[in-house]
Amino acid sequence: MRTARTNENAAMIRGGVRPAQLPVRVVRRFGAPLQNRQRDGVDCVSIRRVFPFPSWRLAMAVKKILFLTGDFAEDYETMVPFQALQAVGHRVDAVCPGKKAGERIKTAIHDFEGDQTYSEKPGHQFTLNATFDDIDPASYDALAIAGGRAPEYLRLDPKVIELVRYFANARKPIAAICHAAQLLAAAEVIRGKRISAYPACAPEVRLAGGEYADIAIDDAVTDAPFVTAPAWPAHPAWLKQFLALLGTRIEP
Repeated sequence: MRTARTNENAAMIRGGVRPAQLPVRVVRRFGAPLQNRQRDGVDCVSIRRVFPFPSWRLAMAVKKILFLTGDFAEDYETMVPFQALQAVGHRVDAVCPGKKAGERIKTAIHDFEGDQTYSEKPGHQFTLNATFDDIDPASYDALAIAGGRAPEYLRLDPKVIELVRYFANARKPIAAICHAAQLLAAAEVIRGKRISAYPACAPEVRLAGGEYADIAIDDAVTDAPFVTAPAWPAHPAWLKQFLALLGTRIEP
């Protein structure tokens, strides 16, 4: 039965009232008060269908994500996170040292075909949408790093090492997949952390003081602020855990 109070709440929302303006009694019907959820670092609050109109939700906060890639980064590990994170509403700036927005990198396809290691084939060309020299790391909420061959040479760039250290020291979420662990190890930011990577990178993880997470190739592990995975078959688990650190909630 619709009460006068329910009608009042519904009218407020139809009229464009922002979440912070909702009365506390509205928020408390759905669990923790709104201010508690903000305190706990959750940037979106979903209010379920208790109002007379069926599909209303409070909006999710858009995150600004820096995506680091380079020549011969793995094709899937570049294309998939770049597109998927945008698909859920986040802003993703893809950069490569020494290149500008609009320029391209070459990617490589790494596959698992029964050989003693992965095979390598030419991948798509990928167009960057931001310029590495212009970025301000403090303006970003998180960092994502593609795997493949690129981390081998990117770790030689002092600016890249400084960038990774900034995000780690600020405890902003860092998603790294496959050979991206080489960058984390070179930046010396994983001591005491449980880190997954392509198995050939396990010695580097251990030498940097990390605990190598020997998990299934389609699995991922979170040891905040890091979300790591062995290779592209883990994209669903890896991206799901990264979105959780970002405070992104997807509900039916």
